Amino acid sequence: MRVASKIKPRPAQGLHPMRTLNTKRRTTWPLIILTIAALSLLPTPGPVAAQGADQSITVTANTVNYVFGQRVTFHLEATSPSPITNAVIAYRTADNQGTSVFPLSFDPAPQVSLDHVHEISRGYLKPFVTIEYWWTLENEAGQQVNTPLQRFTYKDNRFGWHTASSPNAIVHWYAGDATYAQAALDIATRSLARIGQELNVTLSDPLHLYLYASTEALQSALLPRQREWIGGEAFPELNTLLIAVPPAEGYTLFMRRIIPHEITHILLHHATGGAIARVPPWLNEGLATFNEELPDPDAALMLQAALKEDRLLPLDSLCGTFPSDAEQVRLAYAQSASLVRFVRDFYGEQALAGLVSAYANGMSCRGAVDRVLGLSLEQLDSRWRA
Repeated sequence: MRVASKIKPRPAQGLHPMRTLNTKRRTTWPLIILTIAALSLLPTPGPVAAQGADQSITVTANTVNYVFGQRVTFHLEATSPSPITNAVIAYRTADNQGTSVFPLSFDPAPQVSLDHVHEISRGYLKPFVTIEYWWTLENEAGQQVNTPLQRFTYKDNRFGWHTASSPNAIVHWYAGDATYAQAALDIATRSLARIGQELNVTLSDPLHLYLYASTEALQSALLPRQREWIGGEAFPELNTLLIAVPPAEGYTLFMRRIIPHEITHILLHHATGGAIARVPPWLNEGLATFNEELPDPDAALMLQAALKEDRLLPLDSLCGTFPSDAEQVRLAYAQSASLVRFVRDFYGEQALAGLVSAYANGMSCRGAVDRVLGLSLEQLDSRWRA
């Protein structure tokens, strides 16, 4: 189960006059995503000192700190014989959200201390994403300096994480013992191999799996609007998976469902060349649910009851967003998994691969079924129900 976050672009801004002498200023940043044209004008990271010894700008401090889930503060201090007049900070995240640029305002001065504050409530950052940033400074003499590229990882530092690893997966956990972590690592390792073979894809970098000890702890790291029943989140661009698994009796049973489920989303992202959003929910979530090592024991009974009472969801409704009602969404997942099983059993694994490829190439929900299976959605739905 996944919820994708997006940062809305805004027009790039130019340099503005500064207003403050030797005092810290905080700016709350609306996100400004550069266009390609603006990117071509943006200075790139470079040496700390500007050319020209008499008027050079010297950066004396360049740090970042954050309170997870609340704010990130970038801090810079610099001196120059000629008053520093302009300062801009730029940053980009490893999940390809684009480069953002923010000018600061303060009075020209030969010595400045600047803070730029990113409020998480106004610009969500995915947990454990790597962020690159640099500053551009200019003084009254026209000298300019670009600080070297800096990187940090926005970790959920509310917890003390331990790690366990295999060649293609790294498990991070803070509660429970080594046996708990090893169980997750074993499931992740074999799921990557099994599902990767099914989708004909392997990860070039290891999967990072973070185990939260409660649903509340996980949800506090995610977007506030997510549904209360969500117990896992995949960030395919980061090869990162977050799940809530209390280290209590029976945790292995839940791991065997949710870990393969979310790994399917990550592998499907790579199998489609990043075009997983084009894969309709019935196939995306159907594959993920179908690949769970331990299927929901109530799914078959739920489907039988829905069929008997004529409550099954039309297949075309599964081409769009699943229902928000908890019972309806469980039915949507169960139907989707059953449909995937039906297609595999009656049309073969090559048919599933063909559907994934057709959707990745931009075909519609109906068009791909017609092209690959030679059926309309209604015909596929009818044959599955029979």
